[in-house]
Formats: sequence, structure tokens, C-alpha cells
Amino acid sequence: MSPIAERRSRMNGIIIWSIGAILGSFIALCFQRMSRGESIVWPRSHCESCGQALTPIELIPIVSYIGLKGKCLSCGKKIDRTNWWVEILVSLLFLWTYFVKGVSIEMVWIGTFICLGVLLSWMDMRYLILPTHVIRIGFCMAIIELCVWHGIGKDSLRVLSCALGACLGFSIFLVFHICGEYFCHKEILGVGDVRLMGLIGIFVGIEGIFQVFIWSGILGI
Repeated sequence: MSPIAERRSRMNGIIIWSIGAILGSFIALCFQRMSRGESIVWPRSHCESCGQALTPIELIPIVSYIGLKGKCLSCGKKIDRTNWWVEILVSLLFLWTYFVKGVSIEMVWIGTFICLGVLLSWMDMRYLILPTHVIRIGFCMAIIELCVWHGIGKDSLRVLSCALGACLGFSIFLVFHICGEYFCHKEILGVGDVRLMGLIGIFVGIEGIFQVFIWSGILGI
């Protein structure tokens, strides 16, 4: 690799890492506000303790938390460290995706899956809920990206794989959900889990959905 290409690759990596950190910060905001039933658009970002609107310095992902030592600039109360870890996680996952796939539409596809996966997993682990509107948005984004990425008729096999993955993931978990209510008289899998598996299926395709089933069984999900 030539020195120019190497510098370009490093710059791209920094840009992708920064985008991941910004999206991680947005995911943290979505999690906090959706868990309280608030709008993710308004009001602007503010301290959860004193309600003071955050300054531009406080809005810099990852760096501001370190610089402010995890405290609000206005009231000095501690900021939830989980938000910082989410910013780091998403930024590193985006950087890894860049190194594996390069700057491509496929990187956008995987990045979308990462953002949805982190948000939904966080909501599920913390509050045992999987917001239906987030899953619907995920489906819409996946369909739009499939049309843009593959185009209608250009790569019908890939589109078919994603459609079958969604149908299979949704159907199998729906069977588990119905059997749990019918035979065990309790909810083994929630409706949100059924929808989530359909969303995962459309991203990983028919090939990947079987691996998801295997790992789900191993991890006891």
C-alpha cells in the first residue's frame, strides 16, 4: 500500500469511527427517552439531573465524558457511564466493519444492523421490552437498503435470501410462541421476540438465520 493510500485508509477509519461514536450517542439518547415515553426529537439533549441543556462541548461523544470526568458541567452530578460504553461499543463495531468490508454499501447494511441490534438488545436487557415501532423502522430501512443495494431484478437471489430469512425467523419463533401458550399455558417467547427474529432474518438472510438459531439455543436466549 502506497503512503497516500495508507493515509487515506487511516483518515477513512477515523471518519467511520467518529460516525459510529455519534450514532452510539444517538442510540443512548433513544434508549433513555423511549424508556420514559419521551420524544427523541424534542427537547434538545439535557442533563438528567438538573435539566440544563448540554453545551456543544458536552455533546462530543466519548471525549466529553473523559474530559468532564463523567460529570455534568452545570450541576456536577455524575453521568450514566452506560452511555459512554455504548458510544465506544458502536464506534469500535463500525471501525471493525470498515476494516472488513471497506467503504461500501454493505458496510452501511451492517452498520444499520449494528445500530438496531445494540438499541433493541439494550432495551430488552434493561426493561424486557422490544419496541414495535423500532422493529418496524428496521424493516423499512432494510427494504429500502435492499432496493438501493441490489436493485430490483439485479440480485434476486440475495433479495430472496433476505425475504426467506425474515419469513423463517418469524415463523419458527411464532410456532414457539404459540406452543408455549397452548401447551405450557405461559409465554415462552414474547411477541417482540418473534418480530425481532424476523428483523434479524432479513439482515442475515436464509444462510445466517440457521446460525442465529444455533447460537440462540447455546446462549439460552
